[in-house]
Amino acid sequence: MGYQENELRLRPIEYEDLKSLWEHIYKEESPEWKKWDAPYYELKQISYEEFLTNKDDYVDSEQRWAIEVNGEVIGTVGYYWEHEPSKWLEMGIVIYDPKYWNGGYGKRLSVCGQIICLIPCHWPVSAIQPGQGM
Repeated sequence: MGYQENELRLRPIEYEDLKSLWEHIYKEESPEWKKWDAPYYELKQISYEEFLTNKDDYVDSEQRWAIEVNGEVIGTVGYYWEHEPSKWLEMGIVIYDPKYWNGGYGKRLSVCGQIICLIPCHWPVSAIQPGQGM
């Protein structure tokens, strides 16, 4: 399951992706991507061994998917319910590697509607058109 358009692929995270994700997210004390990320949670540098204790939050998770370009994991797409009864859902796209910033990857995923297809929403899919907000 997933989505692919030319070099861009959105797919479930696999165990083999964990080392790369840890290097992008937690290896450095202050990674460049975090300077541009939403500021509402603190990022703490952790060891790879500690990261692996949370592997179930990543591998085959319905709420977090890998963004891959030419076979390299460059980011993730994720969502969580802030308040499910009111349908308040938070979602985000993070491109960790600066060399892929401004490449249009997040836009391509969201405009084509592929991210919307991953979210278990309660709106008819036909009501959400690519390029429109929900």
